[in-house]
Amino acid sequence: ATTTSTTTTTTTTQPATTTTTTTTTTTTTTTQPETTTTAAATTTSTITTTTEAQTCPHLPACYTRCEDRWRDTLSDMNFSYNCAKGCAAMSPTSPVASDPMKYCGISHKTQAFQYCHSECDHASDSSGLRERCRWGCQFWRPCPVIEDCLTRCEVYWKDFIEDGLYSYHCAKGCAEMGGGAMVDETKYCSIEDSAEAYRYCMGECDHASDRAGLRTRCRWGCDFWLQ
Repeated sequence: ATTTSTTTTTTTTQPATTTTTTTTTTTTTTTQPETTTTAAATTTSTITTTTEAQTCPHLPACYTRCEDRWRDTLSDMNFSYNCAKGCAAMSPTSPVASDPMKYCGISHKTQAFQYCHSECDHASDSSGLRERCRWGCQFWRPCPVIEDCLTRCEVYWKDFIEDGLYSYHCAKGCAEMGGGAMVDETKYCSIEDSAEAYRYCMGECDHASDRAGLRTRCRWGCDFWLQ
């Protein structure tokens, strides 16, 4: 009877050691899936631009410009989405380009900008959203600073270029104007030497209008090229 009780005590020690090792192995496996999930989420937030960017490398920059300006995302299908209609032909149901090459495929930037601007006329039922589309079109301008020149005229003369009055004649110091609209925005912008652009502009203003006051407004527009 005494021998049997001694054998029972020795067997209890080994299983306890084995159990501790198993617990450590389980903890290591939990960390990896979390890292993979985060990476996937980050890529999607830029609206599947991978294929679009391969087709037209400028699109991500055009989209980002819209989102920075309107402070929402393309996924919201609101301001930035409508602005992106000036970047490419957008799908009506999702924030993805149905035709990434719509404007990007036009090699002449002025033509791309003008085509884009006219397409925005039927981009939405809301005039405010059509304006956002037109703002998106400015990305294709051959002369990006032209917008600053035109805005400077409207702010100072307190009317709109479309009115055909003071700001319109001031805009003749920014670009070639005709028939109440811009004909060639690169007229002065393409001249690398700003002093030369200014001199050329001032000479052109001599025959910008029959009225001395409107010629003065044209010359005020020319001052932009010296800034």
